[in-house]
Amino acid sequence: MSEASEGARGGTAWKQAFGLAAVLALEWTLFQAQVGVHYAWIHPRWFDQAQYLRDAYGAFEHARSGGFLEGLGAALGRGSAQGALHGAYALPLFAVAGAGRSAALAVNLAAFVLLQAVTFIAVRRVSGSYALGWAAVGLLAAYQVPWSGDAGSASDFRLDWMAACLYGAALGAAILGEGLRSTRGAVVLGALVGLVLLTRYLTAVYFVLIFAGWLAWLLTRREGPGRPARLALAGLIAVGISGWAFWRTRRQIYDYYWMGHFGGPESALRNSHLTLAESLDWLLSESLLRQLGLVACALGAGAAVALKLASARRNGGEAFPGGRGGHAANPWVPVLLFLAAPAAVLFLHPDKAAQPLEIVAAPLAWVIILVWVRLAPRVEGPVLARIAAGVAALGFAYYGYAQLRDPVPAALQAQYRDENALGDYLFFRSEEAGIFHPRVAVTWVLDGIGADPFELMGWERHGRWLRFVATLPTGLLPAPEGVIRERLSESDFVCLVTRAPVEWPSDKQMEALLPEMRRWCDANLRRVAALDEAEFSAVIYERRTLARAPAGHQADFLAILGRGRRGPPNAAALPPSAPFLRVLELRSRTAPSASKRKAFPKAPGLIPHQAKSRAPSVRQPTGNSLSMRRIPWDRAPGSSPTRSWTRSLTPRRMLRRCVRWARRLISGPGPATPWMA
Repeated sequence: MSEASEGARGGTAWKQAFGLAAVLALEWTLFQAQVGVHYAWIHPRWFDQAQYLRDAYGAFEHARSGGFLEGLGAALGRGSAQGALHGAYALPLFAVAGAGRSAALAVNLAAFVLLQAVTFIAVRRVSGSYALGWAAVGLLAAYQVPWSGDAGSASDFRLDWMAACLYGAALGAAILGEGLRSTRGAVVLGALVGLVLLTRYLTAVYFVLIFAGWLAWLLTRREGPGRPARLALAGLIAVGISGWAFWRTRRQIYDYYWMGHFGGPESALRNSHLTLAESLDWLLSESLLRQLGLVACALGAGAAVALKLASARRNGGEAFPGGRGGHAANPWVPVLLFLAAPAAVLFLHPDKAAQPLEIVAAPLAWVIILVWVRLAPRVEGPVLARIAAGVAALGFAYYGYAQLRDPVPAALQAQYRDENALGDYLFFRSEEAGIFHPRVAVTWVLDGIGADPFELMGWERHGRWLRFVATLPTGLLPAPEGVIRERLSESDFVCLVTRAPVEWPSDKQMEALLPEMRRWCDANLRRVAALDEAEFSAVIYERRTLARAPAGHQADFLAILGRGRRGPPNAAALPPSAPFLRVLELRSRTAPSASKRKAFPKAPGLIPHQAKSRAPSVRQPTGNSLSMRRIPWDRAPGSSPTRSWTRSLTPRRMLRRCVRWARRLISGPGPATPWMA
């Protein structure tokens, strides 16, 4: 009987594993099929996403030119103050699917799939029930925040959702470790905590509180030194995995978090000035209504009520003899610690941003799950299976609905089409004029138009870099008017915003200077077109002395705008027909050939920075810079040739690259390259 029961349990485990893998693969396929239709065609919105996409694409360029280890070293060598692994996560997916927004957003879903798998295993261990494991997976699929299409969702390549999923995986590992009674479990917990720390540096504050609270609770148990020692072991492993990154970027972390949020001049802009009662209301409403959403809350509460009613109908609610319980460890301790630590920090923090609060998504799900686990032993097996199946089915149905629906309103879709067309025009017009570092002034702080979105649009839509330089805005705070006039006069392109929400002090200054700036632009620049969008209005200007191609072969903004407004929104960008002036094919530290220099006629009235960029001795930035390669016009826009990374991985080259990589990590980030300054 023992061998038969063991075989039956083993067969059931394999069936459950295959079923879970099939469901997760279906989730992946549906997400990837729809992300290109709904999100990937939109220009990189939100400032954080622009930074992280630049890091990931930069790592891919290094890998394409120098091999996978070179790209991995570039990804880990970035001096970001927020995290170190977003580029490394994207690199393998870029190798498989090609670099682009769809592959980058697949990182978010990969983290979510990992969270679902770990949660399924942990719930099975705690409850002894596969049915509750499936209900937990369905509950996570019914969450609102990852499928909302807003900032911080799965359609936003940023660290918050990645860290939230990995944080939930670390919580699952803590529960699977049986309350730190297993040394192997402590090692796994430490490794996952180190991974979370490398992904999002901000989580170090949470884990300090978690480990301190857990240690205090263990010391009150008087059970000997075993469990506190395993907790210390997990902490040492986490520090060993992530400590190098914190040490290397300690100055950036101090400048960004302490000076930017507490001590610097921008701290007043981030302060929400909420009272304690208002902060509590913000915390509860954001956590329950935005993170979980009404569907997940209804599923959790409905399943709990159904389990309670089912248990009350059977023998007064007595538990089954030798029921379906899991191990004896109390999972409430790590769950409450993982929930309370970030909630307390974000409750007291003056900046009430919604995205960092995503870290509580997994602990909130575990609170609901543990309520189910508490009620489940008093419910008959078939009834429990039906309730869990209903929760899982509704959760997966909501996931499918969230993927198939279009979350972007029609008015915003029209705006994003026009912004893509504007980016295409500036890209082609700069190539036509032979400007390698076009200077762009945007007289407002907008996340849809600016040097960073235009540069990333060029790489994603045309497969090559063109380094846009932001002359305006200078920041969130007002700048001296003389500086604004100087920056405006030396710009190649000006996006004069005439209508937009005023959110920052610099916006108020630009609004006051709008009549003067408009008079100057009308008198000194060439007016290209005007845009009237849902969120802003702007007039586009360009410098009059920019070189032009012959008639019939020029970049025409109205033609590009018309093509962008027709057809599907994710249609590929088309260059002007047979352009007369083509971008130079640059290699790092290589000058253009004489024949190509002749193709760019000298334009009068160049200001100094443009004359330098057009000089024959122009050099690409060195260090962690990216070389600009021209993609043939007949190649699909946005595609980039993927070079085999394995051909250069000989043992000697691998050793040399590992040594260079280690030196780079220890020495810290170098000075900013000119195009990043």
